[in-house]
Amino acid sequence: MAALFNRFHLATRIHFALLRAVGEGVDVRRMMRERSYADQVIMMCQEFDGTTLAELAERFDDLSAAEDARDHLARAASQARAALAQLGFGPTAPSQLQPAGRGRIARSRWSGLGHSSRH
Repeated sequence: MAALFNRFHLATRIHFALLRAVGEGVDVRRMMRERSYADQVIMMCQEFDGTTLAELAERFDDLSAAEDARDHLARAASQARAALAQLGFGPTAPSQLQPAGRGRIARSRWSGLGHSSRH
């Protein structure tokens, strides 16, 4: 959430900086939603090399890339969990993770596990 606020803040600052520099701003909402539009704005801002505008665009681009990577990883993790669940692993199938029947050790014998019979 903080990254989203920071991106919004940067996009707003870019809007007003462009208003001052060229007399025209950008659509901040569109910049937040559409990566291709944001990339066009960033490229335009980079034309003002060595200025605050170029620095703001660089920071916006860095935050956007980090958010894209975070979203990609979250989707990949979700897909991996779904695939594992289909195979019978994960929290959706806890009964398959525990051995049943003969391989189990009675709780009364747990205290003796790992200890020598002689003390």
